[in-house]
Amino acid sequence: MRALVKHELQEPTKLSVLLLFSVLISAAYKAFLIGYKSSFSSTYPHFHLHRVFVEMGHSNMTFYLFATLMASSIVGISTRTERDTGVALSIYALPYSRKAILTAKFFSNFLLIFVYSLALHVVVFVLHFSGTLEGVLNALREGIPFVIIFYIIVTFYVVSLSSFVAISSPNTYVAIMVSFLALYFPVLANIKWLMPALTEWWEAGLSTYATSFKTLIFLSTVLFIAYIIIGERRDVR
Repeated sequence: MRALVKHELQEPTKLSVLLLFSVLISAAYKAFLIGYKSSFSSTYPHFHLHRVFVEMGHSNMTFYLFATLMASSIVGISTRTERDTGVALSIYALPYSRKAILTAKFFSNFLLIFVYSLALHVVVFVLHFSGTLEGVLNALREGIPFVIIFYIIVTFYVVSLSSFVAISSPNTYVAIMVSFLALYFPVLANIKWLMPALTEWWEAGLSTYATSFKTLIFLSTVLFIAYIIIGERRDVR
């Protein structure tokens, strides 16, 4: 299992896509922080810097646009490309069960997107407010639990839905396009319970923070199970 995950994490095409979107997502974070500049300047030192730290992700629709497109591309490449090219015949001939291979793909995609998104979030925030080191450290201490939970749930959702669509699609291009549309449509249609965006949960505590995502977690779990079931039964060609 570890060898499968390592192989997936080192796949060069996925890493190239990740690098491209890392630049775009960093720009989205930076643009969001620049937009906060006037509010921050006019209310400092009473401005809650940890609030900016949390809102960089949950209130940033530009970030979500790039994140959904990145997830769709990475998962589509991971799940469908090898089937389109015939490489899957060799991979699924390895001494691992289909469930193990599919789970390794899912976990590696989840890990890549989660780690990179969280790392970019923290790095861009720290660099932007590097002149107020004490404020940055306080913001990290107060906001990091919410940010970590947010990225875990968002990544689980986008990877689960993208994986389900990809394993059900006829080719990589359809998988990427349909996954992206399925992930971003709730934003366009304002379907709030399908939009992984936070409310002011830092005022209510982590219990409310977790409870507010129950529906999304349940849906993600169902999609993950469906992805495994379809992947085990569908021909690899």
